[in-house]
Amino acid sequence: MGKSDRLEELRREISRGGLFGDRRSWGENITYYTGIGYLAGAAQGLATVVKAIEPTDTTKLKINRILNGLGHRGRQIGNCCGVIELMYAGLESGMVTWRDTDDVINSVVAGLATGALYKAASGPRAAALAGALGGVVVGAACW
Repeated sequence: MGKSDRLEELRREISRGGLFGDRRSWGENITYYTGIGYLAGAAQGLATVVKAIEPTDTTKLKINRILNGLGHRGRQIGNCCGVIELMYAGLESGMVTWRDTDDVINSVVAGLATGALYKAASGPRAAALAGALGGVVVGAACW
């Protein structure tokens, strides 16, 4: 086996995640991304609710306002983020399976498709913009 053959074999092994640990399965990927999306949405909901607290509120009223707001606004944002991450994880795992390699292209294409699918009901212009935004965000995160 020549030097170039060995180098090519190492590249394939790295792309499959074999040298540095196995890649998460599609089920683990979906669970991880959906959970992270839901927690990020809940944190955003908490930040939104905390901004709405009045300085004259009593401690009991502040706690009540936070819990009610988290139950309403945090759930809305968390579910939205969770659905987006669920689509992304499924599309990314599908791309890895289809292309039989794990690289940045899979992630960027999954981001493009996720944005486009999420806003598809809003029309082609909104879907194209959301798809471009999804691809750019994922590309920047992978850089």
